[in-house]
Amino acid sequence: MRWFVSGENPARSPSEVFRRRASAFGRCSLAAGLTAVLAGTANADDETEQEELMNAFLELRIVPESGGFLFAGDDFPRLRWEQPYLVRELWGTFPLAVRWFDADGHEVEKPEGTGRYGAYIEGQSPDGPTFRRAKTFFRFDPATAAGTGDEIRFDLPDAPLFGMSEAAWETHRETLEDFGKDAIVQALIKDEKAAILVAGIAEWDQAADDPLDTPSIRHQDYHLELKRDILGASDRFPPLERPWKRETPAPVLEEGSAEDAGVDDDLPDRLRALCRKWERETGEPFTAVAARRGLVFFHEAFGEHEGQPVDRNTAYPLFSISKSLTGLMAALFVDQGLLEPDAPLGNILPDLPTDPATAVTLRGCLMHVTGLEGQVRWRGLENPWLDNVAANALHTVRPAHRYSGVAYDLVGMAMQVTSGKTIPRLFQEHLFQPLGMENARISGLGIGAHMRALDLARLGQLMLNGGSYGEHGFFSEATLSQILPVAYEDHFPSLASDRRDYGFGIRWAARAHPRAGDGGLPEDATILSPRTVGHGSFSGTVFRVDFDNDLVIAVGRFRPGDDHGAHVDRLFLTIAEGLRSISE
Repeated sequence: MRWFVSGENPARSPSEVFRRRASAFGRCSLAAGLTAVLAGTANADDETEQEELMNAFLELRIVPESGGFLFAGDDFPRLRWEQPYLVRELWGTFPLAVRWFDADGHEVEKPEGTGRYGAYIEGQSPDGPTFRRAKTFFRFDPATAAGTGDEIRFDLPDAPLFGMSEAAWETHRETLEDFGKDAIVQALIKDEKAAILVAGIAEWDQAADDPLDTPSIRHQDYHLELKRDILGASDRFPPLERPWKRETPAPVLEEGSAEDAGVDDDLPDRLRALCRKWERETGEPFTAVAARRGLVFFHEAFGEHEGQPVDRNTAYPLFSISKSLTGLMAALFVDQGLLEPDAPLGNILPDLPTDPATAVTLRGCLMHVTGLEGQVRWRGLENPWLDNVAANALHTVRPAHRYSGVAYDLVGMAMQVTSGKTIPRLFQEHLFQPLGMENARISGLGIGAHMRALDLARLGQLMLNGGSYGEHGFFSEATLSQILPVAYEDHFPSLASDRRDYGFGIRWAARAHPRAGDGGLPEDATILSPRTVGHGSFSGTVFRVDFDNDLVIAVGRFRPGDDHGAHVDRLFLTIAEGLRSISE
């Protein structure tokens, strides 16, 4: 296929560009180039080229040769790479071995009824990499299914589209509507998401009261069980224990007076005025929580979202603060010995390297030094074999600081295989429910959590308590110390020139005092104490835990708004100025 732009030279499609670049680079030279990257002898331009080629390849899907993910035949669909010639250019010709499983996880040779079926696909290329994928299919009975699209309602807008005349639009309306119906049916059949949706709905038990009973989570549950069987992981790991019951309850967040919280009596009024001004100047709604000594002395909502006032129960997207939740969940695994911070994740996910020189570790993922980048790639947690995709991507990168949600989802793969629970269920059972976090949910470990500001503050109090909350113990103070930020050079000597520090989803987050060096304040003065941790967020949501002042601050937001940093500084300054001595 050749693409042309009017009046200009022929333009190549993205796939044609990829094919030409891959062909020019050559399969043999690509393999040699990847070896050079691993040996540290490739130049920067070669590394970039190889990484781009590999990532483009890893985006390719495995699809049915004909038909789709919704099928009605007596045989399973034959599967192939979406663009097989690109695979040949990069890795040569190799077969795809496909194993089929029914809805109960039993391996089958032929479909034996309607419902969900799962495919596990494995390919071993001549040049070395092993590729693993998994897909969901749904077999329907054509005798009871309206497969023609006649039942689909497809109404065209009254005004013509695409520059058509009104006369042509009206004359051919019926033809256009029939085309639209057919396009919808074909799109559904050929999209795996449709099979995931239909399978989940078909299996849905209306009597069950489970907020996690969604088609997407059913898809993840199903393929996790298959994966654990394929890896032989079902009996390898002890179960992740629920939080233990403490003899003496730890502090929980509850409303209290300013005096009991150890802050000035007028601090809530000052914060209320400041927040009203903040919302008025930016037009962005939010809910703010501030607590000290386990006592919430300020918890109010401001503004409207989509025409409705926000309130104290409004849930907000955490975006990258989701990484802090991941770090806390990792603490549970570390505390129980299921994951070791510096052990290769390849011990759990066998496609990942285990050699100490190239191993990917829990710490390396959570401190952003794997070399992987991007927030959500390769379908994230919905991809049952995300670890295989990431393992192949690692061939073209070297350890370096790259802010990466992908690496966090990779940790999620290890958590799922060891625990036997998908991430939404794992967080619900082991963190959200014990902490009393209503309506909290998570779909991805890099950016996928939503919750109320008060729930976010509960996570802060959990940290202030050294790993406990109320009657529940989640992890020990010794484990808490392992997840706190450290300098890169402490664990990754090759990155000693990078002066960053990072922990398990958190950083030291004390902001410089605007009057540092003046009025008797030291040059390195901070607004809150130097032992303050937190994380930023694309939505402007705020999360701070000040260990020295026994203080937690959480602000839920949908968007940052104008001058976000200045407004946050004013909030922190107002709170800091209202703190009484910790001994009072």
